[in-house]
Amino acid sequence: MNIDDKDLKIIHKILKDYAEEHSVWAFGSRVHGKNLKKYSDLDLALVSNTSIDIDMLSQLKSQFSASDLPFKVDVVDFFSVSDEFKKIIEESYERIK
Repeated sequence: MNIDDKDLKIIHKILKDYAEEHSVWAFGSRVHGKNLKKYSDLDLALVSNTSIDIDMLSQLKSQFSASDLPFKVDVVDFFSVSDEFKKIIEESYERIK
């Protein structure tokens, strides 16, 4: 994954504090490297057998927004996305938690 260790520590801390019970997959350009730019966003999917609580998802997004990360973090609920989008994620992801 194309992320500095310093930034990865911030990501892991936020995920530990706000998404402890979920698996988290990174996907998109920071994983596969295609069209990657210095400030490309990080795409994360929270993986669960049920829909993610909307308040928890909102808090998680807020924490990433308020962090010192030099790029945007987009978070999706894997359970709630379309089957087509799930296939795209499953083609190239890296489990980070």
